[in-house]
Amino acid sequence: MNSIKVMKREILELLPHRKGWHRYIIPLAHEYGYRMAEVQVRLYPRMRGKSKFKGLWRVIVGVTDLIAVKFQLSFIKSPMLFFGTLSLISFVLGIITFLIALILRFMGHGYRPILYVVMTFVIGSLIFLTMGSLGEMIAGLRDRPSDDEKFKVEDKIEE
Repeated sequence: MNSIKVMKREILELLPHRKGWHRYIIPLAHEYGYRMAEVQVRLYPRMRGKSKFKGLWRVIVGVTDLIAVKFQLSFIKSPMLFFGTLSLISFVLGIITFLIALILRFMGHGYRPILYVVMTFVIGSLIFLTMGSLGEMIAGLRDRPSDDEKFKVEDKIEE
C-alpha cells in the first residue's frame, strides 16, 4: 500500500502533531469535517538504500497509536461516556461482590477479606465518576467559543 498524502496547509496546521500519527491524518482530517479524495499516482521502485520500516515493533506502535486515535476521536467530546461507563461497571461489580460477601457471612464462613474488594470497586467507581465530571468540564471549556467567535456576523442584510 503506497500513497502520497496531499492536503491544504490549514488542515496540517489544525491536526495534532504526534510522532507516528502520520498514518492517521485521513481519519483525523475527516473528523474535523474535511473531505478526502483518492488520486492515482505513479510510484517508482526504490533505486538506492533500504527501507527502515521493518519488524514487529512497527506493528505494535501502529496498533497502540490506532487505539489512541480511536479513543481521542470517540471520547474527546464526551468523556463522561467513557468514564461513566467504567464507573457504572465498577459500581455494579462492587454491589455483586458485596452481596457475595453478605451471603458468605450469613452462611457462617467467618471473616472474609472480600470487604476490601468491595471498597476498592466502590471507591474506583467514585474516582471514575469524578474523572468523567472533570473531563466534561474541560471539554466544555475547550468547546466554548472565544470572544472573537461569539458574535461573528457572516452576512449583513441591507433594508
